[in-house]
Amino acid sequence: MSAAAETKEPYSVRIEQPIPQPTSQSVRQPAPQQQPSLEHLFVTLRANLLDAAYEEYPGLLVFDADSILDSLAGKLPEFTGQPHDFEAWATDYVKARSRHLRDYVSITSPGTPGRKTMSAAVSRSLPDDTFDCALDVEMIVDEICYKLVYPRVKSLMEPGKNGATVTTRLYALAKKHAWNYYGKPLRRRRQAVEKAISSGRKFGCEFLSDAELAEMKALEMQDAA
Repeated sequence: MSAAAETKEPYSVRIEQPIPQPTSQSVRQPAPQQQPSLEHLFVTLRANLLDAAYEEYPGLLVFDADSILDSLAGKLPEFTGQPHDFEAWATDYVKARSRHLRDYVSITSPGTPGRKTMSAAVSRSLPDDTFDCALDVEMIVDEICYKLVYPRVKSLMEPGKNGATVTTRLYALAKKHAWNYYGKPLRRRRQAVEKAISSGRKFGCEFLSDAELAEMKALEMQDAA
């Protein structure tokens, strides 16, 4: 046997290399999803919010509906929840404002018991011999509605103490305002003029001296206290 035949080939050993595992640095992380802004949500949900407002008060005027949404836009910084909670929060706000306006109209519109009651209260709070072209009962009632009734609609619609109805409380509210701001000043002015006339002073139109005006003002402040 030849030496070449006796020589054996060495075994070839194959070394398996470990498969590298991905690390957190090598794996591409998905970009975080950007949350929509409140302004974007507001614009997107505007139609749904209008529907909610009209659902609460079908008689809502277009101008009033836009005013409610404008008011909501000004309240956006007050929202502190998550974006998915925004629609429910905005819908509750819109419905509450729409309901507030509905209740206000129901007790202050011409011909309603509330409006008639306030007109009667104003008329009875003015002196019987009052003649002032600048004074109009319905204008005073409008003033009472805008300044006093509208901010208090929610409390006025709730059951009153001792069973007081809405019309009873509207009457008391209108009477107090009309007397303090119109009836009482007119009475003080008339008393001052009558006092001047009784002293022998004659004049063709109402004219009071500085002292008389100061006295009338002091009496008004005393009544207000």
